[in-house]
Amino acid sequence: MAEYMPYTYFISWSNTGMKYYGVRYKKGCTPKDFWVSYKTSSNYVKKYIEENGEPDIKEIRKIFADGSQAREWESRVLTRINATIREDYLNKWARNIAHPELSSANMIVLRQNAQFETKRQQGLKEYNNSDAAKKFRSKVLTERNRSDKAKKKSSELATLRNYSLKECLNCHKEFNLGNFVKHIKSMKCQKEKNND
Repeated sequence: MAEYMPYTYFISWSNTGMKYYGVRYKKGCTPKDFWVSYKTSSNYVKKYIEENGEPDIKEIRKIFADGSQAREWESRVLTRINATIREDYLNKWARNIAHPELSSANMIVLRQNAQFETKRQQGLKEYNNSDAAKKFRSKVLTERNRSDKAKKKSSELATLRNYSLKECLNCHKEFNLGNFVKHIKSMKCQKEKNND
């Protein structure tokens, strides 16, 4: 009986940073044939090899008992690392068992969204390091400090109002500071004194 060991593999080009994660599950395949009689079935990878030469990193990642396990594992890895939407992976199509609704049209949209998100994050990094951003952060911190000082001062005044008792010289009644000011302004005590 012929040997049969489906496997997943990883290839990469150090000089360009491109990568590919694949699976081999053809009847009679073994890891021994990797990059000897079998290189890849991906047309994207074949074209990339024509343009950029062979990958310098070639690894067998995992060996399986049957092809369905190998295909499922490849799908899980590609899904986990988002290989089908990443610019540094040549994987354009995933046999995605977990999400079969992902058509090639959806993959294009996801890839464009990933490109947009990468550009957005780069723009944020550039902005955060700019002088305008530093000036804005400084202004916000200054206003926050002023606000904290104002709150502290207000709190101290409230404490004084509540706990400092003042005696009215006219009627000799005691008031906290806030009520004392109201009492004096209302002139109640002066009217009472004038009535006496």
